[in-house]
Amino acid sequence: MAKKSEKSGKSELTSLADVLNEYGIDRPTTFVDTGIDTLNDILGGGIARGSSYAMWGVAGCGKSTIAAQTLRSFCRQGLKCVLVDTERAWNDLQLQSFGLWEYKESGLLIHLTVRDYAQLEDVCKVISSDQDAGISFAVFDSMSELEAYADKTLTVKDCRPGIKALQASFLLPRIKNWFADADIASLWLFHARANLQMGVPNPYASKDRQDGGYAALHVPDAIIKLSVGFKLKEKEGDTEEVYGVELFMEATKNKFSKPFRQKKVKLIFGQGVSKRYATIDEAVASGVIRKSGASYSLPWGEKFFGVKKLYAMEHTTLKRLYEYLRTNGASEVGTSPGIPVYVDPAVNPSDLDPETGELLSPEGSISNL
Repeated sequence: MAKKSEKSGKSELTSLADVLNEYGIDRPTTFVDTGIDTLNDILGGGIARGSSYAMWGVAGCGKSTIAAQTLRSFCRQGLKCVLVDTERAWNDLQLQSFGLWEYKESGLLIHLTVRDYAQLEDVCKVISSDQDAGISFAVFDSMSELEAYADKTLTVKDCRPGIKALQASFLLPRIKNWFADADIASLWLFHARANLQMGVPNPYASKDRQDGGYAALHVPDAIIKLSVGFKLKEKEGDTEEVYGVELFMEATKNKFSKPFRQKKVKLIFGQGVSKRYATIDEAVASGVIRKSGASYSLPWGEKFFGVKKLYAMEHTTLKRLYEYLRTNGASEVGTSPGIPVYVDPAVNPSDLDPETGELLSPEGSISNL
């Protein structure tokens, strides 16, 4: 057993058993469903308890939306969450739109706002040390908007360059360790910044890079990059309305699975990554739904003309398609598939309501995504 030092009062390590008792770790990796199958896939199973994640991308790419979906998934599973709003951008209408208001009212979601690294330190220290609080997940939106701490009497003329980066390098590892000890997972959102190149420019280099400096790149256990593709548009008469974007997700750093696996999803404004769209896209990509011009044919002969009508298919048809993907066509009695189908192991028949065919959340309640 480790002895107490008379001078410092700290335990003196005298054997390997003392070292293991003081510093040994034996914590199994437990994943929590994010509510987004694609995100679960690229992360290796979901959000790992006690681990830290960073997500970054250009303005409007969907960082806050995906964070909201993940928060909702945690809350639906009865896990208490904290949303630290550094931008003061989250309002009641947003919380209601993303299905988070009910969890704020019930106490499963705590909504806070901080301005600088000193306030962030105070908040993180308390929620990680208060075992009665029972926090499981924390989202910081965004780390890029945090101010460096400075005495109130100082002006911008008094601040030396690099103070924010120094404070981030000091605090982020501490937050990671505090949360790991308390088994709290965290998601830190960062903006994109211009990737300035010195000397001879590399024409193949990305135009953007993650904001946040050294600590933001090296402290998180996984980093998710979001890139925007084309805009999703609906044409009504002579006008076009943008209702979403094609979004590419990629884990550029990952301690739980292979990095640099990129997945494409459709993000709908005000809703998030749609399970309905993901199912239909998978069927099109695998050849289950055959495309000929603007016509889309299902294996049993049903046809849709135009993408809008395809995505608006009835719940019963969607359920039938879902089962077809799951069983590689065996669900269609008397039908010979003859089509190679990739069956996504993340797809589960229990995700569908047996009566309506509506895609469900992992907890069994109808999702509005």
